[in-house]
Amino acid sequence: MPRFSLAALPALLLTLAACQSNPATERRTASAPATHRVRDDLGRALTVPLRPCRILPLAPSMTEMLWAVADPATIIGRTQN
Repeated sequence: MPRFSLAALPALLLTLAACQSNPATERRTASAPATHRVRDDLGRALTVPLRPCRILPLAPSMTEMLWAVADPATIIGRTQN
């Protein structure tokens, strides 16, 4: 019986920790900007939307990955290969 209790205690603690809410994270995401600033290889500053409306993959492997992780409606073209 004590062996079962010792095994159940960490599982119970992990379950309770996973169920708690984190209001600080919720407030931070509410005020997050809708764009992301990045620098390209030439050093230019670019502003990219966090949720792009149109995506054009430049390689067949990129097309396959986008079909798996993105909304297919955002993919506007594909390569011939």
